[in-house]
Formats: sequence, C-alpha cells, structure tokens
Amino acid sequence: MWKRSGSAGSNWSGHGNQGGVDRSDRVQVLHDKIGPSVAAEHIDIKEDTFDGVIRGDTFGGTGISGSNSAGSWVDAKGVGYLIEDNTGTFSPPGTFANGYETTTRRPPRRS
Repeated sequence: MWKRSGSAGSNWSGHGNQGGVDRSDRVQVLHDKIGPSVAAEHIDIKEDTFDGVIRGDTFGGTGISGSNSAGSWVDAKGVGYLIEDNTGTFSPPGTFANGYETTTRRPPRRS
C-alpha cells in the first residue's frame, strides 16, 4: 500500500476545477505501516497541495524499485506539510536514494 496526495502538474488539464489544479489539500497520513514490497515511493505529495500531516508512520523500504524516480519513502513537493516522527528501514533488493526527497517547483519563465 502506498499513498498519494494530489496529482502531478502534468495531469492538471484533466481536472474540472478552475485552472485544473488538484485541490487535495490537508491530507493526513497518520500511524500507518507502509511496505515492504512497495515499488514506488511510499508517500507521494504532489505539487501545489497544501498543509498536510505525515506523522508516526513506519516505512519498510525493501523493494523500492528506483524506477520513475522512486527511491525514497516520501517524495514531498507540496507546500506547508508537517512531516515528523516517522521511521523506516531499507535492505536489498531494491534501490534506495534518500529517506525523504523534497522538490521545489519554480514558476515558469516569462519572456
């Protein structure tokens, strides 16, 4: 089992709300056990989602594939998330880069 908050910016044009932004805000993942044998990142927080909480979770990283940038327990691209008191392990097989990865999205360049 893995969890995702929101959808990738590349998918926003398919959403029916104004501007297409996925408003999956204030998502909470609390005290869950995720993994082992989850090939993707265990929690994937998508860009422009806001104010969620990831707390008290246990990640079993064995089996993370490394495919499609999956190399961490948590991939955080949202804004204002509280991520605390989580624990995790990893052992082969699989590819593990970091426990937590963050990405900052920059506004598009204007010409």
